[in-house]
Amino acid sequence: MFFKSSQHQRCVKKLELAIHLQKGLSVVIGKIGTGKSTICRQLLRQIHNNDKIQAHLILDPEFNSSEEFLLTIAKTFAINDTEKKSAWQTKDIIKDYLFEQAAKLGKIPVLVIDEGQKLPDFCLEILREFLNYETNKNKLLQIIIFAQEEFNHTLKSKANFADRIASCHHLSPLNFKDTRDMITFRLRKSHRLQDKTPNFFSPLTMFLIYLISGGYPRKIVMLCSKLIIALLVNNKKKAGLFEVINCLRETGNFAYGKIFKFAGILLITGMVIILIFNFALRRGSTAIAERITTPAPLEIKATPTKPATIPHPPINKTTKIERSKKVQQSSSTPLPRILGSLPVESGISLSKMVARVYGRYTRARLRMVMNANKNIKSVRKIRPGDIIIFPREKKKNFLPEPTDFWLELAHKSNLNSAYEIMKNYPENAEPIIIVPTLRPGEDGQIVPVFMLVVERRFTKKEKAVDILKKLPRRLQINARIRQG
Repeated sequence: MFFKSSQHQRCVKKLELAIHLQKGLSVVIGKIGTGKSTICRQLLRQIHNNDKIQAHLILDPEFNSSEEFLLTIAKTFAINDTEKKSAWQTKDIIKDYLFEQAAKLGKIPVLVIDEGQKLPDFCLEILREFLNYETNKNKLLQIIIFAQEEFNHTLKSKANFADRIASCHHLSPLNFKDTRDMITFRLRKSHRLQDKTPNFFSPLTMFLIYLISGGYPRKIVMLCSKLIIALLVNNKKKAGLFEVINCLRETGNFAYGKIFKFAGILLITGMVIILIFNFALRRGSTAIAERITTPAPLEIKATPTKPATIPHPPINKTTKIERSKKVQQSSSTPLPRILGSLPVESGISLSKMVARVYGRYTRARLRMVMNANKNIKSVRKIRPGDIIIFPREKKKNFLPEPTDFWLELAHKSNLNSAYEIMKNYPENAEPIIIVPTLRPGEDGQIVPVFMLVVERRFTKKEKAVDILKKLPRRLQINARIRQG
């Protein structure tokens, strides 16, 4: 039933490593119910089959004298000739035993102490003396102490003892994910069919269990056990909020403050979602179509004799009246909801295609594409040749200011043609993006156009020209510098 959470599994491995390397003293500290005793038992189970390791356990180290502590250690090690011996003589007998087992026979004696916070000062001094007993390579006795958090104060006051700690691990409560996984793991292990997991708790109930227990494994197990018994008594199949409250009431654990806090969080979250949704609806209903600015561009053409020289053309500016007319004209012809569809190529992931089409990869954009392709259940199931539909984003991915200069490298009538240019674009060149927009066609009608533009905007025209000079010559021919 040991649930291998990341921190518990890491703690067991660190202790095993400290034993095999014979580093001496290891300490595990944690609050009540964080799993110290569980780790102790798991460690003893894992080293039990190793004939080289001789592990001995002391469960309650609350001793009244040094003699009593030394006699307990001697009996734990099965040393019988300590009767009527002084503390000094018993200590020497234990040291001789350790030398015989560790140095001569190659064994690893291990003393495991649970409830270490109960250790009196004289016990810590005796353990410190045993830690000083060593060969040139390693310690003769390996000591592991499991203690509650008050043991930290003991270590602060005993610097000469704390200085000998080779491995120290602090246990903390589980997070929600580990809490959920632990409950699922124990339910599956408890079921008569190991491959099935009873569905006694909804995700909401599991979060409530986590909130009430604080993530402490002992409290989680106790609360889940009581809930399952309540389900059996009341002939129910799944525990809800009322079952949790009844269990707390019956056991006298009135954690209503945490429950009300959880209910408050849910209420506030719901209100925020409703407000955001309402705002989005209002904004969507009154939104104006994308503003289009198409100043008369001047093409920059390179001469055959001087390919590196690019003239600086003047930039025409549209008047406010012309801009207003174009906005009105474009508002009657909105961009289509679907930009287009592209086939998946071998070696190209969907994330890469999303980055090429929208300019940059984000999880939200990947989710948007997946929602538009209902036939695709998982990114891992996409194969070369599959057709992917790319929807239009509600927000613009390219919004230059009226005073900004920017570079348009090309414009195409469909997404496939624009994507081909994007595929062949040098990776080390200035980043470019595909920008869907609307422009007047040959017949005067407004039609969708896919521009390929340099993602960066410039405050000065000279900087735009400098970037243009660095682009491949095949892209310089049709490139245009625009403003606004």
